[in-house]
Amino acid sequence: MVSSMEQDEYEDAIFDAALSTAGTRLLAVVETGDIGAVRTLVKKEQPPMFYQDPETGWSALHVAANIESSELLSLLLEEGAVWNA
Repeated sequence: MVSSMEQDEYEDAIFDAALSTAGTRLLAVVETGDIGAVRTLVKKEQPPMFYQDPETGWSALHVAANIESSELLSLLLEEGAVWNA
């Protein structure tokens, strides 16, 4: 039998993995510079707009700035990206 604490820890781990996967996918799509693909991903999958790559610390805004896409920066901010992360 699984205790409620073990169940909670398991559910938290599943949730964290899902956020990481969605966040990683967001960064990868932003890096392509394809604003239509980013818009579709954000609308359909609702990735965590606060996500930061654990190795680089970069968010989707960092990636968009790095590829010099003001359109993507605007879209991400409109969709709730955390500007001061």
